[in-house]
Amino acid sequence: MIYLLLLLLDIVIANNLRFQSKGTIGNLWNLEGLKCYGVMFDGGSSGTRVYVYQWNCRESQTMPYVSLSEKSIEKKVKPGISTFASKINEIANYLQPLIDFAISNVPQEMISYTPIMLGATAGMRMLPIQQQRDIIKQVQHLFSKSGFLFLSEQWARVITGEEEGAYMWLSLNYLLNRMQNQDQVTTIDLGGASTQISFKPKGNIEDGIIDLIIPNLNEYEIFSSSYLLYGMDQALIQIHKQFQDNQTFTITTPCYFSGYQNTYDYDSKYTTYKRISQQQSIRLLTFQLWYQWCISTKN
Repeated sequence: MIYLLLLLLDIVIANNLRFQSKGTIGNLWNLEGLKCYGVMFDGGSSGTRVYVYQWNCRESQTMPYVSLSEKSIEKKVKPGISTFASKINEIANYLQPLIDFAISNVPQEMISYTPIMLGATAGMRMLPIQQQRDIIKQVQHLFSKSGFLFLSEQWARVITGEEEGAYMWLSLNYLLNRMQNQDQVTTIDLGGASTQISFKPKGNIEDGIIDLIIPNLNEYEIFSSSYLLYGMDQALIQIHKQFQDNQTFTITTPCYFSGYQNTYDYDSKYTTYKRISQQQSIRLLTFQLWYQWCISTKN
């Protein structure tokens, strides 16, 4: 859902370009009465999901309306694509089932006209830049030979946290049909590795403002901020670290029911965690973690 507007915006922009090769968006949208398609990959921290969207083709260079009243066409694979930083040669096998799924949900005669894109988020942003580039390069190569329409390397990339928040804001307000009025909603996007907060400010805000220009629709100034490591999965890891014994790789914490034990894989080390009997407030522990973050990012 976050990337619906990213997909549509890029398609509208591409429709303004003049391409002479087979499969141009402009040629397709001159055909009335047909369904147009778009394939969007969401490269999250815990997995990658592909969405297949469809809408009525039209001649004008405007934002298409995508109805989400029907069941979503999507498929997810785990783990997140960022886990392949040290095994680049496995990315093709990892993504191919999602590409095959998309192919099976787009008419054969429309595949070469159907844009394919990927936006990678916080899991990838946590990696060193070179590892990000290596992974994205593999994705771009795979998309370029997929049979779908892949016109620009920008159609497969790591997006910033601010962009991620802005696209969520745009997508939700678009779906609520609030893009043309003053009653846009604020969005809070709780992901696996980061959290994004975005809204249209009523007063002046110096930092965090993004200018969003939508062709033939409007221009918006919104505030968008992203908090890396404060998604659901990473926040839990940060809490676990407060109790981790690095010698025994055991976590003793009040955050679980008495008698509960399990293991989880963190940094390729399997760690056992269990509940301690002392009555220490979980709420207080979480507050302390957030307070430490506020102090460390104050300036």
